[in-house]
Amino acid sequence: DNLGTSDAPFKTIEKAIDSVPIGGYGTIRLQPSEYVLTSNILVVDKFLVIRGDTSSPSDYIITHTVYGTDNYCYTLQIVNSVITFIGCGLKTYSGTVDSDHHATSLLGRHNESGFGLVTLYSCNVELNDADLVSISYGGGTLDVSLTSSDVVVNTTEGKLLRIEDG
Repeated sequence: DNLGTSDAPFKTIEKAIDSVPIGGYGTIRLQPSEYVLTSNILVVDKFLVIRGDTSSPSDYIITHTVYGTDNYCYTLQIVNSVITFIGCGLKTYSGTVDSDHHATSLLGRHNESGFGLVTLYSCNVELNDADLVSISYGGGTLDVSLTSSDVVVNTTEGKLLRIEDG
């Protein structure tokens, strides 16, 4: 039950995101580590900065796993929110995923209308078998911007952006 301070940081990204109230602003300062999404995280009506270190973004990795027999990926789902990643490494899942389904990305907006804005600044992106961003169903927009960020592609399966019609 850490309080989210520098002396007692939250242990998961989910806990840190949940600590920001709806309509609120928050900065999440990562410790050098690999943070694995083990559940879908719905980010609704929040303004977040998720910050690592621009001099060593590969020390602050955010990645995800799969669930179920269909190998869907756990996703950071963005609805009416703005998220800026600074100095982070974002690594998509490496392994079997259901490439015909929208739930195969690290970041996305699924089954929801509204907007989302994601900015990656001085980040390292590693594309494996899952996508970085997917947009599907429900209309709305999700704007994604990469500035001063590096992208490494390790496979032909994972896409930087996948758009699906619902």
